[in-house]
Amino acid sequence: MAETDDRALLLAILDSQPDLVIFALDREYRYLAFNDNHRATMAQIWNVDITEGQDMLALIRRDDDRNRARQNFDRALSGEAFTLIEAYGDEADGGERRYYRDAYAPIRVNGEVVGLTVFLTDVTEQRRTELELRGIQRDLEDLARRRSVEMLHAQKLESLGVLAGGIAHDFNNILAIIIGAADMASLYVGQPDRQAVEIDRIQRGAQRAAELTNQMLSYAGRAERRPERVSLHALIEEMRELLGASGRAAIDLDLGAGCPDVMADASQIRQVVLNLLTNAADAVGTSGQRICVRTRGDRRPAGLFALVEVEDRGVGMSPETLARIFDPFFTTKFQGRGLGLAAVQGIIAAHGGHLEVRSEVGRGSTFRVWLPAISPVGGAHVADEEDVSAVRPPRHVLVVDDEPEVLQLCETLLQSAGVRVSTASDGTDALHLLQVERSVDVVLLDLTMPGPPPEATIRAMHALDPRLPVVVFSGYDEREVRTRLGEEINGFVRKPFRRAALLAALAEAADPERD
Repeated sequence: MAETDDRALLLAILDSQPDLVIFALDREYRYLAFNDNHRATMAQIWNVDITEGQDMLALIRRDDDRNRARQNFDRALSGEAFTLIEAYGDEADGGERRYYRDAYAPIRVNGEVVGLTVFLTDVTEQRRTELELRGIQRDLEDLARRRSVEMLHAQKLESLGVLAGGIAHDFNNILAIIIGAADMASLYVGQPDRQAVEIDRIQRGAQRAAELTNQMLSYAGRAERRPERVSLHALIEEMRELLGASGRAAIDLDLGAGCPDVMADASQIRQVVLNLLTNAADAVGTSGQRICVRTRGDRRPAGLFALVEVEDRGVGMSPETLARIFDPFFTTKFQGRGLGLAAVQGIIAAHGGHLEVRSEVGRGSTFRVWLPAISPVGGAHVADEEDVSAVRPPRHVLVVDDEPEVLQLCETLLQSAGVRVSTASDGTDALHLLQVERSVDVVLLDLTMPGPPPEATIRAMHALDPRLPVVVFSGYDEREVRTRLGEEINGFVRKPFRRAALLAALAEAADPERD
C-alpha cells in the first residue's frame, strides 16, 4: 500500500507542473514514468497512447527524430547532463512540428547510471516567433541591400551627370575659343599679323583641351607618367616661390632632413603640390593666416614613404563637403573647375601613394600625401626634350586612322618634313595597300578603329614584312598600350601630339638599314 501511495505521489509531483513535459527511461529506452503532459504530447505528435514499459524509440516514426533521440538518450546514459532546443513531429504525417527545450539528466542509483530523465518545455510559439522575426530581419536586410544598391546607382548616375556636364561645359568653352578664332583667322587672309594672333589663340585653346583631358586621365589614375628621381624639397621650394610671387599667401616650410626622394613624374607631382597649396591659399583668403608645409620620411608596413603635409588654418570644410571634394567637377569656388583634387587623388593613386584629409569648419584643413620613396640622395632631374631638328624622318609612312581629319592632319605634318604619306581608314585597307606598296618605311597605326583588333592587324603586317616598324598613336596611356601590345610595336605617340614629337617617334622607329 505504501509503494502505491509513493507512486501516486510521484505521478502527482510530475503532473504538478502544467507546462512541463517529463518522462524517465531505463537503459533499454523503456518508460519508467511520465506525466500527463508527455502522454498528451506523444498522442499529439505521433498519435500513440503510451504505457510504462514501452520502448519509446519504437513509437517515433520519423527516422531522423528517432536517431536524434537515441543519440541524446545515449549521451545522458553515459552520465552527461545537457540542454537542447529540438523539433519533433512531421506536418506531412498529419501531426504538428513542435519545438521543445529539452533538459537531459542521468538517473543514478548507488553511483551507477540506471536510466535517464528528460524535462521538456514547449517553446513552439516562442520558436515560431523567433523564426518569423528572423524572416522579417532577412527581408529587411534584403530590402536594405536593394535600397543601398539603388542609392549607389543613383549616386553614380548623379556623379556621371556632374562629370558629363562639367566636361561638356569646359570643352564647349574651349571649342568656342577655337572655333571663334578659326572664324576670325579666315577673315584675316592677307593680314599675317592679325591672323597669327588668332592662330596663337587656337593653339592655346587646343593646349587647354589637352590639359583638361590629362586632368581627367589623372583623376582616373591613367595619365601618362614619365618617372624620374624627384627631390620633394626642391619641388616644394619651386611651388612656394611660384605661389608666393602671386602674393596670395605666406607659406612656412618645415622640411625634414630625412625626407627621401621619390621616383615620380615631376610635372604631375608639381600639379599635386600646386593644387594643395592653391586650395590652402583659397581657404585662408585674406585672413593673414599662414600655410605650413611639412615633409619627412615615414616607415610604414609597405616600406619607406615620403610624407608631405599641407596645413592651413582657414575656413575648413563641413562633413558634407569633405565627402565630395574628390568628385570630378565638384567645387565650392565660384570660378573653380572642380578637377584639381580629383586629379590629385588620381595622380597619387597612380604613383602607388595614399592621400588623407582632415578638416573642421572654422579650424582649417590638413592634407597628407604619402609617396613611395627611394634612397634619400640626389636631387630632382628633368630630362631635356630631344632635339629633333637634326632627326632624319623616314621616307615613306603609312598612316592608318578612321578619322579623316586626323589622316589629313598627319599627311600635312609629315609632308611638310618631306615625307611621302599613304593613308588607310582601317586595318584591312592598310593590309591591302602594303601588299602592293613595298616602299613603306613605318606604319603609324591608331589603336581604336572598327574592324580587326590592332593585335591582329599588326601580326598580319609583320607576316607581310617582319621588319616593318609599327608606331601606335592613341589617347590612351602608353603603359596600357605597351602592356597590351608588348614587343609588337616599335614606338608610341600620345594624342594630341606636336609635329616634332611625331617626327621624332617615327624617325626612332624607322630602321636606318632599310633599302
